[in-house]
Amino acid sequence: LMENLQEDLDVILDKLCDPLPCEKMTPKLWRQYQMASKCWICEEKLHVSGYNKIRVFDPETKKYLGASHRKCHGKKPMIQDEEKNRVIDHDHITGKFRGPAHSGCNLKLRIDPETIKIPVLFCNGSGYDFHHLMQEIAKVTDEKI
Repeated sequence: LMENLQEDLDVILDKLCDPLPCEKMTPKLWRQYQMASKCWICEEKLHVSGYNKIRVFDPETKKYLGASHRKCHGKKPMIQDEEKNRVIDHDHITGKFRGPAHSGCNLKLRIDPETIKIPVLFCNGSGYDFHHLMQEIAKVTDEKI
């Protein structure tokens, strides 16, 4: 049993330490992201993405290059509270898009593989064998089992 628990722990930590990137955003998902008015986590109002972007032009040719975050160009962002910036939130285990979120809300959902505690459930714990099992588990103090 202890070997199986350790193997399961290793598999789980491997997945947590190597998060999957966000799935490819389909036009439908992009529309969902752009049209959302609330953070899917806290349900508070989302800022329009454009509030924090500027139009970038080539200084020599004056040709329009695209939109960029003000912060990326060393300019003070219009949204003073960086935690309120709109981001694409996705599940780091499955890669699935979850919805638009505030940057701060997204960071609060982060799973730290070094500090996570993984629950293990047992049933029929009143038997004699359960006592020995708990003694074995108690010996594993440096792991998160």
